[in-house]
Amino acid sequence: ITQNPGAAIQIQTGVNLLYRKSLAVTLHGGLFLNTFDFYQANSNYSVAHVGLRSGVGLHWISKPINSSGSRIHIGGSSGYTFLDSERQNSLENGLSVEASTLNATVLYVSPEVGLSQVFNKGSMDLLLCYFRHISSDPTVAFDFSRSEQSARAIGKEGYFGLRIRYHFRVRRAENKTPILPLEPAQIKEFNTRNE
Repeated sequence: ITQNPGAAIQIQTGVNLLYRKSLAVTLHGGLFLNTFDFYQANSNYSVAHVGLRSGVGLHWISKPINSSGSRIHIGGSSGYTFLDSERQNSLENGLSVEASTLNATVLYVSPEVGLSQVFNKGSMDLLLCYFRHISSDPTVAFDFSRSEQSARAIGKEGYFGLRIRYHFRVRRAENKTPILPLEPAQIKEFNTRNE
């Protein structure tokens, strides 16, 4: 049995609280989808694992590093993946497969590093990330059998990935006009008006 690389996709929404334009705390949650693709000879087996995930993140954002306003972004998140006990049986060209998932709420960590870009109506992050479940047990397992042969594949659904995040700005910071001191001529004119 050979496994091809699969896709890992997350679609999440949340709230981002920014302090002094450099420290951010996020609360997020949404769906994840992990795909698995196995083959042997003329048999192919593909399955997708879909579920819910939520967490909290802490991020540091630097001052602009170039003329276009790009900023260095370093941070990470932690939270829980909510798994249900599921079993799926399949028969593909004589290859029998039973896929199962762990029935648990599993803690995860996900550090990230990359760039942030600020726009008029929000900002966007382009980040390299690592995702890992903190569990001694696999989160997904596959049992294969054909005739008298059998094999088992397990995984914790960890990955390196590219994370794209867009922030919609709810409230703009007010641009306050600085109060400048009056010139001597302006002071004289003001005093003349009040006489």
